[in-house]
Amino acid sequence: MVTELINNGMITDAIAQLKDRALKYPNENFIDRIEAIATDFKYMSDFMLQGMQDEHRGELYSAMQQKLHDIDYDLEVRKNMWDRPEVVQYKKIFTHPDFSAEMLQTILIEPTDAQEHHIRLTNIFMALYASLHWNDTESLLWSTFLSDKEVNPIDAATLVTAITLNVLEYYNAPKADCIKRIYQHSTSQLVRQRALVALVLLGEEVSIETHMQIAACANADQDSNEIRQNIMPNIIKNQPLKMVNGKWKVDEDGENTSGEYDPEADKREEESIEAMEESVNKMLKMQKKGSDIFFEGFSQMKRFPFFNKLINWFMPYYPEHPDIQYVMSSIGNSSFIETVMKRGPFCESDKYSFIIAMSSVLQQLPESVRTLMEGGDLGPIGMRGEDADMDDPAFIRLQYLQDLYRFFRLSNIGIKPRNPFTHLDDILEGFINTTTHSDTQDTDYTTLYSYYANWKLKKGEYNTALEYYAKCLKARPNSISIMRGMARAYYAVGDYEKSASYFDALITLNPDNLNNRLNYAKAMTKAGKPEEVLNGLYKLDFENPDNVSIQDTLGWALLYAGKAAEAEQYCHDVIAKAYALLFNNKPQEAIEALRGYSARQIKENMDADAQLLRKYGIGEAEAAIILSAIPPSNGQ
Repeated sequence: MVTELINNGMITDAIAQLKDRALKYPNENFIDRIEAIATDFKYMSDFMLQGMQDEHRGELYSAMQQKLHDIDYDLEVRKNMWDRPEVVQYKKIFTHPDFSAEMLQTILIEPTDAQEHHIRLTNIFMALYASLHWNDTESLLWSTFLSDKEVNPIDAATLVTAITLNVLEYYNAPKADCIKRIYQHSTSQLVRQRALVALVLLGEEVSIETHMQIAACANADQDSNEIRQNIMPNIIKNQPLKMVNGKWKVDEDGENTSGEYDPEADKREEESIEAMEESVNKMLKMQKKGSDIFFEGFSQMKRFPFFNKLINWFMPYYPEHPDIQYVMSSIGNSSFIETVMKRGPFCESDKYSFIIAMSSVLQQLPESVRTLMEGGDLGPIGMRGEDADMDDPAFIRLQYLQDLYRFFRLSNIGIKPRNPFTHLDDILEGFINTTTHSDTQDTDYTTLYSYYANWKLKKGEYNTALEYYAKCLKARPNSISIMRGMARAYYAVGDYEKSASYFDALITLNPDNLNNRLNYAKAMTKAGKPEEVLNGLYKLDFENPDNVSIQDTLGWALLYAGKAAEAEQYCHDVIAKAYALLFNNKPQEAIEALRGYSARQIKENMDADAQLLRKYGIGEAEAAIILSAIPPSNGQ
């Protein structure tokens, strides 16, 4: 690599490699920059070889190295960024002969209408996103400009994101320094918190609270799954209810209209209301802990044309945005929309999603519903109170992190810098390893440790995952998600009895969750106790006659219980079916069942299930014969 050549003093080789890459861009000044350095290096070399002394030679050489590093950086950006479809249309801006930080800043603050201003802001956003290396002068110019209280905070916050996206993909110390100075000197919390998030993602700052918020955002899928499986079913089941003056009431359309007296009606109504309130409170508690409870609901709303522009993923919401004026005109004056936009718990991109979606349905809603909405009786879960501080730094920071997460997870735009949410090892590993939090400290690190444990579980580092799940469980002994992680980790390391004990605890906490019951049965089966779960599996199969997962779990349990003849009818899983056939002395049918699997895949399964195979007299010789009979067309 050129970097190594430069650092190792192989300047001539480095220059040759850079020149070879630069030849692809003959009209973009790279060759001239390289030739200038080559000439300077030749003069420096000749001067020294002639026996001349130069007390500044070391400084000149360091500056030369830095220039070569800068060209290497710029060529990488040029190669991998400038020709992207979303960037190429802006190339004429940052190849303009008068292109400079001063020029961009001047055109942004010139008075103009909203449409033209947004066009200029977009151009500058893209120019910063695709910018080459900065020197210290440029870094200072941008930090001073974006920290200036006379600059619109919405513009400044948006451009901080452009710099962040650039430096996440191609790290440049002056750009990181620029962000740091913005964080230190800006008087706008909107701008400062975006800068702080950038610094944490870049590893330039350690902020425990921000680290925990990052982990909470990255946990969106697990939180969405929890809401989908364990909360929303109760909300749906307890319809029809409606919110009136902040309280749940039975909808009149859902009342008994038969005319007959129903003595249990009041009790059912009370139970429905309690169940609804409990479900909503669960979501609110999740939200309070930093969970992204709106991610799944809004994920489908990022397909609007509005989000085809990179800048719109990161624009702080403002109703004058030119790209939503058609929406605003169709909505008209709506106190409901105005209230939601001011006090809603949504991140900025979700606000745009919400208002675009509402424009298409608002006029179609019944008059009674619109009246409730405009009167304040209806609104999104988690609406912040009138006395809430919407400029609270933690709140602003979390909303911005959610915007970033949505972009990296949902955007179809070809531009995709390094995704910090899939590189959290760089952030969390350093944080975990450099902090020594005792169990008696007041700060609750459970969210962060939980994400770290989940990440380690996915990486296959099960013992580390168990260590951090255990820390979490001390703080939150009844946490379903943490118990589930413990159960999976113990299963992965082969401690099936402990795995079963945690799945059993999960069943106690949530008896209606089928997955927990099946996982408990699998763990008990692997622990050598299949007989203890057979009756429960028979009952589940009777209650759910078409559920393949139940039947497969029952089939495996029967195999481990030595009941291969009975197991055959339940096994849908290919491997389990083949085992059942083999154990029932049907080797040819077993081999046919495995058609489509490679010998390697089958060998891996047989090695993992060696204990079960031995139970039925299948040893290494028998396994070898099975493998040799697998058709060659299936691959080896």
